[in-house]
Amino acid sequence: MINISTSIFPYRLDLKTKEPIELTIDVINMNVSSKLLSSDIILSPELCLEKTGIKKSEHKRLGEILPKQKITFKYYIHPFQGATKGRHLVKFKIKEHFNDYKYVENTTEKRIEIPVI
Repeated sequence: MINISTSIFPYRLDLKTKEPIELTIDVINMNVSSKLLSSDIILSPELCLEKTGIKKSEHKRLGEILPKQKITFKYYIHPFQGATKGRHLVKFKIKEHFNDYKYVENTTEKRIEIPVI
């Protein structure tokens, strides 16, 4: 089992200042054995990972993670040009692989809502 916890600072994304928010994601391997993991982050069309607004998703191969080991990700979420107020979704997935990255054994997904004012 993989445990995913998140935090956002500041709590909401302000369109007037266009300053990014910091999304921190902690992933902990709660299994009794090590796991080969990869991660995906996918943002809604109104958000982006870079100030330029081009990057809306990212895939990382994390390698073998030991039991009880914790990995921390920090992402800076920017508003896309023409973003509207409301709540926008960010999906974060952790995939557990069997032997190599070709075979997915299990997927854990966390949905994070980003308030935009």
